[in-house]
Amino acid sequence: IKISGYYVPEFVLIDGGSIEILDESVIPPPKPIYLTANSFKISKQEITFDQFDSFCLAKGKKPPDDSEWGRGNRPVINISYQDALDYCFWLGELIGKTIRLPEINEWEFAARGGVKGGDDNSYSGGNNLETVAWCKYNTKGKTEPVGLKEPNELGLYDMSGNVYEFCLATNDSIIILKGGSWANSGVGCRISDEVVSKKNYWDDNIGFRVIEEF
Repeated sequence: IKISGYYVPEFVLIDGGSIEILDESVIPPPKPIYLTANSFKISKQEITFDQFDSFCLAKGKKPPDDSEWGRGNRPVINISYQDALDYCFWLGELIGKTIRLPEINEWEFAARGGVKGGDDNSYSGGNNLETVAWCKYNTKGKTEPVGLKEPNELGLYDMSGNVYEFCLATNDSIIILKGGSWANSGVGCRISDEVVSKKNYWDDNIGFRVIEEF
C-alpha cells in the first residue's frame, strides 16, 4: 500500500477479549491462565525494507544495511529499538493515527489468533513449524520475503519465525523480543517464547511490526 508515495503497512483488526492458555506439558494441568487484550489493529506483516526505506527517505535518514540479502519485501533488519519508535512516530504523522509497538500481551494475543485462535498451537498458525515459519530448517541462513508462509487465524503472517519482533519496553533499559527468527529451531519460534535484550542491541534477525490505536 502507498500513501503520498510512501509504502505503508496494511493493518488487521483484532477484536478484544480473553483466551485461555493451556500448558499440556504440566501434569496435573495447572489452573487455567487467561490472556486478555482490548481491541486494536496490528500490521498484517512485519515491517519491510520498502516501508522502512520510505521512512528513511522522508526523514533524510541513512537506510539500514540489508546484510546483502536484498531489500524490498523482506523484513527490515539491523535497526534499533529507537529506530522502530521513530518509524512509529513518522507513520503516525503520515496517516493521522497513533502508531506504536505492541505490548507483550497484545503481541501474544494476536499471535495466538485472538478469540478466533486455537489454544493448543505452539506456533502462530499451527503446530507444524515449517508451514508457518521461516526457521533454521527451511532458510539459507537469512530472512525471506514476508507473507509467504501460512497465516494464522487472523490473517497475520510470520509471527513465528523470519525475524524476532520488538515489543514495547516496560522499563528504561530492557526490551522483550518475540516470535523467533530464521536462525531458530522450534525453541524460540513458539508463541510463548521470548528473549530479553538491551534497548541499544540490534541484529540481522530482529525486526518489528506495529499497532494502530483506535
